[in-house]
Amino acid sequence: MTVTLELKPETERRLAKKAEENGLPLENYIEIFINDNLDEAESDINEKPFYETATKEEWIDEFDQWLDSHKGKNYPSIPDDALRRENMYED
Repeated sequence: MTVTLELKPETERRLAKKAEENGLPLENYIEIFINDNLDEAESDINEKPFYETATKEEWIDEFDQWLDSHKGKNYPSIPDDALRRENMYED
């Protein structure tokens, strides 16, 4: 199968440099590059997201890490008046 790619000059330059460093023709380097990255992409596609696979303990650990990431930050407090119902909704 033949595929034609329109690459940006910078991308082509970088690929040509890598091919030369590896002692390969550009076409062979691109094919090897695609095959190497295809395996990784397929595993990423088949991997289920965290929310589908996480246990209760993993959710708690992630939440604790998120909380810890906010320690020491000097965020302003929300004024009590801003939390009143009539200030949250237009009508």
